[in-house]
Amino acid sequence: MRHIATLDGLRGLAAITVVLYHLLEVVPVLPQPPRAYLEVDFFFLLSGYVVGHAYDAKLRAGMGVRRFAAIRLIRLYPLIAAGVLLGAAVWLADTGRGYGPKQVAGAAAVALLMLPVPRANAGRAWPINNSLWSLAFELAGNFAYALAAPRLTTRALAIVTACLLPALALTSWAADGLMVGPLWRWTLPLGLVRMAFPFALGLLMARLARPRSTLPAAGTLSALVLGTMLWAPVADGTVYDPVAVVLVCPLILWLALHAAPGPRAAAVSGWAGALSYPVYALHQPLVQAGGALALRLTPDRTGLALLAAAAILLVIALSWAALLLYDAPVRAWASRRWLRRPIAPLPA
Repeated sequence: MRHIATLDGLRGLAAITVVLYHLLEVVPVLPQPPRAYLEVDFFFLLSGYVVGHAYDAKLRAGMGVRRFAAIRLIRLYPLIAAGVLLGAAVWLADTGRGYGPKQVAGAAAVALLMLPVPRANAGRAWPINNSLWSLAFELAGNFAYALAAPRLTTRALAIVTACLLPALALTSWAADGLMVGPLWRWTLPLGLVRMAFPFALGLLMARLARPRSTLPAAGTLSALVLGTMLWAPVADGTVYDPVAVVLVCPLILWLALHAAPGPRAAAVSGWAGALSYPVYALHQPLVQAGGALALRLTPDRTGLALLAAAAILLVIALSWAALLLYDAPVRAWASRRWLRRPIAPLPA
């Protein structure tokens, strides 16, 4: 499988944008990036492309579903578990939430099983770490694809993707946009549709769009288009959100596939890509705790802005430490234990 450095950089940019979105939700010193939640849809598209690019031929050649599932769980689950435990620690430390140890332990146990928490607070299906909803649905999409892959022709995949398109439009119409999935009332089936369309489209692009590395400026252009999509000052997402997912996200991916980054840009992108998943998996409990602390320390707007900037740097530092000291060693051990193979080294 050919590594595509520009995709790493885009993952890093999207992850930092969503951290900023959730931090400004807690510490509103600046307007939030209005459509930052669409980075989840972009991640679903990237996941479909990367998984299809890496495993399509292998699954059709006889790779078992159990081995594929083990590979994906080893890749994703260690940081999922860390995010749940971190969220539980934040809940226990925040006595204002009114949750005792038994309630927190019960919510954490359900979340560790990748299941939504019944009667969750604020209507959130995965309140202990809200990022978990998209990771749970991504794994569901991965496993469904692995089951279908040996018989999934390109024509059949195109038909499935086309059939999901009106479902995506109806989802956006029903919820006034694609901010569905985290909340109990939208988790099923609308959150599932939100994942399924971009994931299927990514799988289809993996079969039809190959990396070319022919346009030196395409990487910069893809980052600009992504930033514009996430920061677009659109009040109503009913039309904008599905159009962005159907047209803009594939354009960003196409540009990234045609990018030709230099050695320095590729190295920075590799670092950003390695950091993007731990940032996404761990940031919500850290943002909640850091934002609450910032509000207690100072009511001054300038002070809050400085503390918010420090919180972002702290999220990045702790995520990098978690990657080096926890995630990489655990995945290396699990890969040797269950897959009998080493994992790829981290970027320098």
